[in-house]
Amino acid sequence: MKLVREILEKHTLEFEDFSYYYVVIEEIEKNQATHPDICIESCKALIEGVCKTVLEKTDTTLSRKDINDFDFHKLYKKAVSKLDETLTKLVSEDENQFEIDFCNRFANFIQQLGEVRNKRSDISHGRAVPKERYSCQKFSRTIKGFTDHIVAYILEFFFAVLQTQQKEKLDYEADELHEYNDFLDAQNPDFPIEKVKYSKVLFDYEYETYATKYKDFTADMDDVSVSETEKYDIYDFWTQERYEIASKFCTQNNINLTVLLESFEYVWNNVEAIPDNIVLKMMIVTPNIEERANSVSELKEKLKALSKIIKKTKW
Repeated sequence: MKLVREILEKHTLEFEDFSYYYVVIEEIEKNQATHPDICIESCKALIEGVCKTVLEKTDTTLSRKDINDFDFHKLYKKAVSKLDETLTKLVSEDENQFEIDFCNRFANFIQQLGEVRNKRSDISHGRAVPKERYSCQKFSRTIKGFTDHIVAYILEFFFAVLQTQQKEKLDYEADELHEYNDFLDAQNPDFPIEKVKYSKVLFDYEYETYATKYKDFTADMDDVSVSETEKYDIYDFWTQERYEIASKFCTQNNINLTVLLESFEYVWNNVEAIPDNIVLKMMIVTPNIEERANSVSELKEKLKALSKIIKKTKW
């Protein structure tokens, strides 16, 4: 498995999770001569594993369960198709050098490999003895060669996608994301982990969801002028739903609800225009002098996020 090893050695320092595949590669190599059918089913496992990873990283509409439910042949075809589609988005159709037609024709081999593995595998399917049919060394060597070439080919382009995605990855600490992070946190006041923000957990463990929600958030902000046509009137403005959102916000941030409601016209029109003394008045616990400026600034950012949630709530 020389080709696959070379590509993994080149990229596993940057993408260390892929070192997992060395275990499968070793099974292929050590069993090729002595246990050909174990070698063959390990080849199938390597292709299957790489295809699942490709789909997880390129298609956010699919859950891991969805991917695991695909049969081997369908999994392979969807993975190479999505890889081709992703590459085209990154570089343009003319510049995309991924040979999708070649990969699709290789699907016949994939289907045959799955059938051979189902009929002859020694590990995945228990066999009565004597075993009816064994694969020979020449056959396992051929399967190993095909697997080495197709997996290396897929990985070479897939790592290019991952590197591009990494360069474009959002920076959680960036100033332009503070408002978005506050928005996410305000939407999840009952998040069960007290010392960690919901937005940070989403960023670290469900980055694709975090990024997709950010696109929706920025798109909504482009349309926010529609909501701003509403005039603020303290008597008509606070519907039951809006009041409940504000109440949760105050509980979560230790804010005086009455003061917030009385001062919300500032928040509605321009958070930056709200006087610091009114922001301080909202706080149930007044911060000490050294922390006051930072506390006021942080609360204003949270009020911006609250305003956006309120504006998107039906009135």
